[in-house]
Amino acid sequence: MGATKINNQRSTMKKRILIISAAVIFVASIVAAVFFFMQYNAIKSNPNAVNQEKTDRVVEKVGKIYALPSEKPTVADITDKNKLKDQAFFKDAENGDFLLIFSETKLAIIYREASNKLINVGPISLDDKTADQDATKSK
Repeated sequence: MGATKINNQRSTMKKRILIISAAVIFVASIVAAVFFFMQYNAIKSNPNAVNQEKTDRVVEKVGKIYALPSEKPTVADITDKNKLKDQAFFKDAENGDFLLIFSETKLAIIYREASNKLINVGPISLDDKTADQDATKSK
């Protein structure tokens, strides 16, 4: 009889552990779902917040290794380097690099966040006549 009692106690203990584990997993799932739902709503209500956060992060990192102009740049992700292969400025660019364009000071910077390095820095030529034509076409 003693062995049966010990087996019943072990069985009961395993059931309790299983129930407690399931409860902890359930509560953790609910907490995670609520967290991600709140994040989704925050992004949905302000979709530019994510882009602004990325821009601020990249500008801050580049500003630590290069003296940046005071203007706020346009920041773009390089996602397909093959489309840029014919342009000499982008010859060393990789997918995942960032392009910072300072239109007022006519400066472009390619930055690789993974290695915290500037890949290329150079002047840009913005043709005002082309910009005016593009603006007219979009009206």
